[in-house]
Amino acid sequence: MTSDDGFFYSDSRLYVGDLEISSIGTRLSPELLAVFTDDMYRPPTSVAGHHVNFGSGKVLASSEFVTPGRIAADRLDILGFTSVRTHEILDEVLEDARRNTRSMSHDDGQHTAVYTSPRDLLLNYTAEDWIETLYRTRLGQAHNPVEQSAARLLLSEIQQSDMQYTDERLILRLILLARPNDDVRLNITYLYADGSLESLSTLCSSGLKAMQAKAAAYTPIVVLTEGKSDIAVLEPALQLLYPHLTDLVRFMDFGQRPMGGAGPLVNTVKSFAAAGIANRVVALFDNDTAAASALRPLDITSLPTNIRVYQYPLLDLASNYPTVGLPPENTRVTNSDVNGVAGSIELYLGRDVLTRSDGCLRPVHLRSYEQIMARHQGEIADKKVVHRLYRTKVKEATSDGSRIPEQDWSGISAILNLIFHAFD
Repeated sequence: MTSDDGFFYSDSRLYVGDLEISSIGTRLSPELLAVFTDDMYRPPTSVAGHHVNFGSGKVLASSEFVTPGRIAADRLDILGFTSVRTHEILDEVLEDARRNTRSMSHDDGQHTAVYTSPRDLLLNYTAEDWIETLYRTRLGQAHNPVEQSAARLLLSEIQQSDMQYTDERLILRLILLARPNDDVRLNITYLYADGSLESLSTLCSSGLKAMQAKAAAYTPIVVLTEGKSDIAVLEPALQLLYPHLTDLVRFMDFGQRPMGGAGPLVNTVKSFAAAGIANRVVALFDNDTAAASALRPLDITSLPTNIRVYQYPLLDLASNYPTVGLPPENTRVTNSDVNGVAGSIELYLGRDVLTRSDGCLRPVHLRSYEQIMARHQGEIADKKVVHRLYRTKVKEATSDGSRIPEQDWSGISAILNLIFHAFD
């Protein structure tokens, strides 16, 4: 059965060859499932030796995920369980085992040169010794009983040590250092038999997605915008208004991207989706005609759940805003709703920035007419002046935080809050 933490709870067992990694117990985690792929599943078979006692005398054919050890090792390396890291942890566990052994030694502190117990043998055991011993021994084979017991004792020490060591993926990688040519088998016979698994065809890929989603929750939200000017506005505003959130939101550095605009941003969103980017991503488009037109071919519902696409929010100020029509027929200033027509970042910079010295708002000029959208594309007048005034506003707020309540940050705050709550 499954629980709210995403784990399957039933008797499932992990093996490398014939060696059972018993620490897995009854917990089958998405992280462990991610070591395998969906096509590694082997349905129940009647082959001799591939049966599991289900209790009450009932014996079932094994249902397993199976893969060669070297393939499992490659996947574990990519997942961060590299051979170097595993060696380091094994050395740490060995040192702990040596300390425990010394504390349990005889009062005279003397040890015989011929080790007669597994724990005595651990005094001079190295990571390479353990790997070599486990390589040369096989379950059920007669070998140096002290060495074999020492190898098993150390495995037990690992399984009972701190939580960072008891991750079954780490233990699996340790075993594969010694037995890279053995098959890795995840036996899910009980889960299969009691109907706990809804879909075996996507079990492992679902585990990987769950793991990525969990990891993404602790990484910053990546924000994509139409261009550099949007970032130049939003980034300093985040630092001023929400300094406690700056490490949780990252604006994408456009670097050498040759051009901005809604069309290139749509292409970036498609590229992120195709690449399987695990981070949470918020793509912000202007609240204007050009963005709405560029978004028409994009099927937002088909995007991964970690990617959100939004236009800038509706703005109260924009609902009744001075507008100048197309010349030469109509150059008279009239008030109209320019939400969805001219909502580029400039319109969100605040009434204090948009107001001219004569007390009037800088008007929106209607430009080209978009036939498909059946509306004009608008643009605020004096863009360069507006951005210069905004930079002055930021500078004043940075030098004197008491100025912030006197300034109009409502538009920018609306955009930032859209980012914060994009995944509610």
